[in-house]
Order: sequence, then C-alpha cells, then structure tokens
Amino acid sequence: MTWIVHTAHTSNYPNPISFQAGDVVEIGIHDDVFPGWIRVSTRDGNQGWAPIQYLHIDDAGKTATALQDYSAREMNTRVGEQLILHYELNGWGWVENDHKKTGWVPLAAIQSIDDLDHLTEIGKEQGGRMTIINRPYNVETDYKKVSEFLIKHYLPGNADGNWLEPEWEYANFHPMLDQEKKDRWRIWEVAGDIVAFAHYEWKMGEGFFQFHPDYRVLRKETLDYAEKNLTGISSRDGRKYLCAYVNDYDQLLLELVQNRGYLKEEEETRPLYRFKIPDPFPEISLVEGFSLISLADECDWEKVHRVMWRGFDHSGEPPGGEEELISRQKMFDTPKARRDLKIAVKAPNGDFVAFCGMFYEDHNQYAYVEPVATDPDYRRMGLGKAAVLEGIRRCGELGAKEAFVGSDQLFYQAIGFRKVFNTECWVKYFN
Repeated sequence: MTWIVHTAHTSNYPNPISFQAGDVVEIGIHDDVFPGWIRVSTRDGNQGWAPIQYLHIDDAGKTATALQDYSAREMNTRVGEQLILHYELNGWGWVENDHKKTGWVPLAAIQSIDDLDHLTEIGKEQGGRMTIINRPYNVETDYKKVSEFLIKHYLPGNADGNWLEPEWEYANFHPMLDQEKKDRWRIWEVAGDIVAFAHYEWKMGEGFFQFHPDYRVLRKETLDYAEKNLTGISSRDGRKYLCAYVNDYDQLLLELVQNRGYLKEEEETRPLYRFKIPDPFPEISLVEGFSLISLADECDWEKVHRVMWRGFDHSGEPPGGEEELISRQKMFDTPKARRDLKIAVKAPNGDFVAFCGMFYEDHNQYAYVEPVATDPDYRRMGLGKAAVLEGIRRCGELGAKEAFVGSDQLFYQAIGFRKVFNTECWVKYFN
C-alpha cells in the first residue's frame, strides 16, 4: 500500500546495527518513546535499537539471541515523497521508495494515500483500486476464514501483533463466550480476503482489532465501528462503555484512543510472554508417585472438570451433570485440538491434580499454553510446571520453535517465559 510523507525524517544513526538469526547480542535499556524497542550491542561493538520481538532474552537478562535477521537502517525522507509500506513494528514502518531503497521510518511521519471514506463504500471501485468492503461476521463460514487470516499474517515472535490463532480457537469454544451477539463482529475485505476484523473476546463492551499488515490504516474505521456496535452496558450506572484493547507499541492507535478520551485500565492489561524451546529439551522432574499423562491416554472429563474447577479457586466440588461435562469437553476438543497435547498430572489416588491445555500451530511452528490449573491441595510441588513443560516438549517434538502464554505470572517467568508486549485496555464511557 502506498503512503505519503507528511513530516520529513532524517536518521541520527549513520552506522546502523544489523544482526542475523542466531547471533548473540548484549542488551541495555528499553526505549521510553517507542515501547517495544531495546538498546543492543552487536558482536562488532556497534550499538543501536532493535525490536524486542526479534530477540529471545536469556534468563540473566544481559544477553539475547536473535530470532531472525534484522537491520536498523532508517530512511531519510522528504515531505510529499511516496513510499511503499511493507510492514509495521512498534510504531515504525519498513518502507521502500521509488529507487527501491528500503529502511525504517516512524509511522507518525507518514499517512496512507488512500481516501478510506470513499474506499469503504460497498460495491464500488475508484481509480482501478480494489474496494474495501465491510460486512457482518458469518457464524457459519467466517470462523475458518479468520483462523486462516491469523495464520497467514503471523510473524515470528508474534511481531504482527494480531491474536495468535489458538487464542481465536480457544475463545470461540469457551463457555464464557456470548454466542448471541457474534453477528455484531465485523469483517473488512478486499476481493474476498480479510484485511481487518473487529470483535469482542467474551462479551459486548470489548473491542479487539486484527489487521492485515498493509491495512492498519483501518484503525480509525474499526474503532468507529466498535464504538457504535460493540459497546456494553455498565452494571453500575447503565452507561454505554467500550474497552478498546491496544498493543503497547501501536503508537497510532494509542494516540487515537487517547485523543478520544479513553483512559487506561491497568488491571485489565493482557501481557504476552514467549519461551524459546530448547533443543535438546531438559529432563522434567516430577514428585515420586505422580505421573504425566495426556487425554489421549486417559480421557476422563469428570477428572478434567474437577481439576479445572478447583484449580481456578472455586470452593468445594464442581457442579455435576452431563451438561457441565459436555461444556468442558467442548472447551478442549476444539477443531484443531490434539488430546495428546492436553497434559494432566495424575496423583497416586488416580485424580488429575494439575492440567495444561496445549495448542500446536503447525504452519508457523509454535505452541500456545491455555489454560493451566493446579488443585490447591497440590500446589508448590512443581506439578503445574511439569505439565506445562511436558506440553511444550511434545510440541517441540512436532516442530515448534517457541511457545506463548498470555500471562505475566512469576510461575511462567520462572520457567523461562519472557515478555513480548502488553495489550492495554483503554476504557471510555459514552453518555
């Protein structure tokens, strides 16, 4: 997509750093102006800024291993110059000019040349460009289309910033999801291909936004739609509200919500952490008498239901009945689920006392941890850790290179998970 420069940019770094996948770099301070960037020193002693998504920081926090090739080369631009934006990352865009030169420029210095107000008019073409249309989510056909969209545009380390595809799968079959309002979800398409998607996770009042890398210019339009169609009703005072979820490095969307009067709700921040899967995988220790099994070995939904109920700190025994067990099975037997990746720790008495639901996304070769629970009577024994590591180990054998979890609990950090980014919750009440 073509963008135009409205504020000239001149690089302050005549000797930009670069590294290749596998290189080890020393790490320094984080950038306060552009979240998601970290100061690094390369093997030749050169220093510069690198995106944290491209690095796996070691346990000591002093060095990192590069996950992919990278150059910090910036592009000097002039006002009015037209550029091709290839992708965005942490408030910057990798662009190409008319002379086929490439480099980074701040997104705040450029804007799309397309007039979105006209382009989104359904069923028309202007100037030979393909029309962006928007339409309601189709419950029967669009689940798979969104799944394929998330897989296709994934970048290593979740640098694309969209939901991980297993997040989408897990949420869609979770009993907490409000199935009745899914017709409020909205899809933007070009020639039948999804380029943006606005939706809630569990219920009305939440606004999540997924973008094709060339169509992040739809930020304003998707937010406009969410404000009109995805708002919830406050139980306190009956006012309409929207919690817009924004990645902490997306400067343009952050500016948009702040300018509209949204306020950040710190407690609702959603962190994403990543674990680089080691090869060979270390031995997993387990207390004597306990064993690691999967649902492929023993699929007992009553045992799963009990450990999940107690593991999420509900008191007493779980509610019984066939309906409860069917709901629990639906939660785990999702379309791409593998029972051999749903790991339980079995106690000597036969009960499941820790559980880890694990997903493997085979196209992009990563694991996703969701959910994890340990019975309170069996905590501080390393059982939950063993279940998580066993699930990751199995995904590694299938080809996974990294694992993700949507939590910043010290439990995961102790295993070796390191922060990628936060998705911040910005709330606005409408009178």
